[in-house]
Parts: sequence; C-alpha cells; structure tokens
Amino acid sequence: MSRLSLLDLAFFIAESEASPKHVAGLHIHRMPAGRKGSATTFAKALFAQFLQHTDVKPPFDQVIQFISPTVMPSWRTAESVDLSQHLFFHQLKAGANDREALYALASKLHEPVLDRSRPLWEVHVIAGLWDRQFAIYYKMHHAVADGITMTRWGVDSLRTDPDDDTLTPVWALDHSKRSASQRAKKR
Repeated sequence: MSRLSLLDLAFFIAESEASPKHVAGLHIHRMPAGRKGSATTFAKALFAQFLQHTDVKPPFDQVIQFISPTVMPSWRTAESVDLSQHLFFHQLKAGANDREALYALASKLHEPVLDRSRPLWEVHVIAGLWDRQFAIYYKMHHAVADGITMTRWGVDSLRTDPDDDTLTPVWALDHSKRSASQRAKKR
C-alpha cells in the first residue's frame, strides 16, 4: 500500500461533479490493411478480446482508500477487477459518425466522475466511424497518472510490427517494471 502525495490528495479534495479530476485520451485507429470485413466487426472483436485480458496490473488494480480525515489516504490492491465496470463498447450511427459526432460522444464520456470504490480508469471502444476507422477513449484519474504518462502507457500497448498481432491491453502491462528499465537505460 502506498500513500498519496499531497498533490494527488489535492486532486481528490478539489474534485466535484462540476469539476472532475481525470485525464483522457482519444486514439483514432484505422482498421489494419488487408483485413476483410467492416471496422465495426473488427472493433467488436477487439472489445471481446479486451474482456479476456483479466490479469490486471498496477496501477490499474489500485483502489483509493480513505481511512479517516486525519490519516493520509493510500492505494490498495483491489481483490479483483471486474472488467465490465471498466470496459465499454459504443457504436456511432451511420450518418452521425463524423469527427464532430465522435468528439460529442467523447465529451459525454468525459463528464462523469470516476467511481472511487473501484480502480479509477475506463476504456471505451468506439465503432462505426468514417473511413474504416474506430476509436479508443482512455480515461484515468489524475491521481493515478497525468496525461503524458497515460498516453505513453497507451502507446506502449500498441505494436510497431505489422505482422505482430498479439494483443496486450494497457491494463495488462506492468508499467512499474517498464518504467524502471527505461530509467536504467537513460543512465
């Protein structure tokens, strides 16, 4: 269990329904070249594969624990993480699936405060976009990660080799080990 920093505690103190304290990223992807079928079918299959990755790694398995007003809150490991509370599928309707419609949906998804009784993150797969595209919207509490870190974690889950079709979602990667090895390489 690790204690929150004063800055991270400030995010929780200042948070309200009118002023949520989370960060988000919207990644727009094109269906892989040479793939048959629709991007919607591909996005649905991706979402189904996401749900199978139940080995959730830190910090995606951490829950905030407020013990009392006089004790600094801390993170604890969740007994289990129900991916159905963190992963969601959406489909834009034909004729209402342009960039403006995508941004409107992302704005709507961004409004609600994250539920503090579970790990503070969400991933939304969005199908039905224009030009054989789909999107993934990531949302995480600012006390867990800032926007740059969250984006880096999302990029870490992508593949650079077009022939590599393995899937390792962002919550299934051990970010603590990767960060330590990157720091060692910089020395």
